[in-house]
Amino acid sequence: MFDAMRDPRALALAALLALPLSATLPGAAYAVDAVEAEEEREQIPWDLTDLYESNEAWDASRQNVLNRLPELEAYQGRLSEGPEVLLEAMELSSELLQETFRAYVYPNLLFDEDQNNSDASGMTQQANDLYSAFQSATAWSSPEILAMGEAAINEFIATNPEAFERFRLSLMNIVRNEPYILSPEGERIMAAAGILDGQPSQTYGLLLNADITWPTITLSDGEEIYLNQSGYSFNRASQNRDDRIAVFDTFWAAMEQYEASVGQILNHHIQNQVFVSRARGYDNTLQMNLFSSNIPEDVYTTLVEQVNDMLPLYHRYLALRARLLGVDDLGYHDSYPEALELDRIFDIYDSRATLIEAAVPLGEDFVERLDWATGQGWEHVYPEDGKETGAYQWGVYGTHPYILLNHQDDYESMTTYAHEWGHGMHTLLAEEANPFETADYDTFIAEVASISHEVLLEEHVLANTESDEELLYYIDRILGGYRGTLFRQTMFAEAEHAFYREVEEGRPLTGARLSEIYLEIVRRYHGHDDGVMNVADQIKMEWAYIPHFYRNYYVFQYSTSQVQSDYFMGRVLSGEEGAVENFLNVLSSGGNNYPNEIVLNAGLDMSDAAAYGPTRDRMTRLLDRYEELLNSLGY
Repeated sequence: MFDAMRDPRALALAALLALPLSATLPGAAYAVDAVEAEEEREQIPWDLTDLYESNEAWDASRQNVLNRLPELEAYQGRLSEGPEVLLEAMELSSELLQETFRAYVYPNLLFDEDQNNSDASGMTQQANDLYSAFQSATAWSSPEILAMGEAAINEFIATNPEAFERFRLSLMNIVRNEPYILSPEGERIMAAAGILDGQPSQTYGLLLNADITWPTITLSDGEEIYLNQSGYSFNRASQNRDDRIAVFDTFWAAMEQYEASVGQILNHHIQNQVFVSRARGYDNTLQMNLFSSNIPEDVYTTLVEQVNDMLPLYHRYLALRARLLGVDDLGYHDSYPEALELDRIFDIYDSRATLIEAAVPLGEDFVERLDWATGQGWEHVYPEDGKETGAYQWGVYGTHPYILLNHQDDYESMTTYAHEWGHGMHTLLAEEANPFETADYDTFIAEVASISHEVLLEEHVLANTESDEELLYYIDRILGGYRGTLFRQTMFAEAEHAFYREVEEGRPLTGARLSEIYLEIVRRYHGHDDGVMNVADQIKMEWAYIPHFYRNYYVFQYSTSQVQSDYFMGRVLSGEEGAVENFLNVLSSGGNNYPNEIVLNAGLDMSDAAAYGPTRDRMTRLLDRYEELLNSLGY
């Protein structure tokens, strides 16, 4: 589901915790890519005038920020003069940053409507330049605050706690970095070396997207396809088993020719991360990459341990799915095709109405807000030529979220709709309850709202299905979601951690070694040695297909979000007293605390094995019903 998280804008879902006078780009939360529409539908567009009345108004806003950046630079060297000066600088920075974010989002939304729009393309470049200018104008701020020291910062805050409250967490976060900040000379060297950080990822993308000549194969119906990454991704789900086996064999044979080269690229990325972690004094790369969100390492390790404990449930699902597919020799190539068809249409109005009905357990106030928000014209609904594929939600503080869809009028589109409106409601609640500085939420909890919406939708359709065949379809899709979100993403997380340990423990990391590590993990997850699923030797190369390995301990958060969603929605759906309020408090918290602390305050400790009980229970219940239906329907 989450292979579409390829856009760098999604990185900025991380809460605005780092720098009060500088910032990361605002981001869109992505869902799964959609295939092209088979028929033209009358487009339902969003209204961007809530951001700017015209392109000219946008340009005036952009120019205003550029003209005022010298006002910020004038505070350089003055922050320690007194609390009034520090507060003035932070308030000005916040004002200009909010305007910068809005000016960044507008042209990107305009471009995503139609990527053939040359005006929008040029405007996005101007928006990038604006962001870079803002960064340059504020690059001095964090070192200057750090030099003041924790005691001085606390004294400043104490003079006016109410005024400083919206900046308190970001100030404390800078102070928290003190043990890992080098001398001025060391920081200059690290800054100069920073250009190397993104090179492996760029080289990887260039190799796979431009330099490799991918093979062409002919399918059983005579269609000739170019088997690059997108060709593989689409055709691996073919209903014709011979075709998808041919797709797997051909694609991975082509990829294996580059095992050494891609291995060297990924090794360079990991070596760079290990160098930075050691230079700054972190214990390891895992600690370094979880530090900014203040997530304990045992949250990561507990996830891997508990999902491994749940592998028998996954293996049971795979065995039952083999029955549904009618195959005795389930292979890795059988992971992707739909086993059943659903003869129902869910147009955008059905999707909206069903989601609103499904959200009833969250209370009357929430449902009224959702009903109102989904009727405001904040969505761009159907596919069309030139439009960005996939789906995302992009929140803009001071206005409202915008949601891009590529609705296909099917069940998958309805779940995507629910997912993105989970992000949308999270954004609305967080911005309503927080000032700009603490409204943005961290990735660790960003997917909780969206997956919780999916869980509510799933339980609603299960309770209101019209036939056993339809019920089987839904359960198969839900369990397939666990495959993609919980097991597959944790498998990636375990492999990633193993890759880093090879380098951290002084062992050479070659393409062949990456393949060896990855194949062992994939086979264990899929029960290869127990005869559950055959994972062919060629699957060893799948690590080279996963761009997430260049995003540094990122994907585990999809898995933890599924677990958190099962926990919160399990209590909501059971009618537990205070469960709704508890969940909505998580969403309303935005980024006013570290994400793990927000979840802990809601009663869930993700470092405790008990957190995984609701997920294990729900999967067991679904698998029991899955098996009953297979038996009764004669599979």
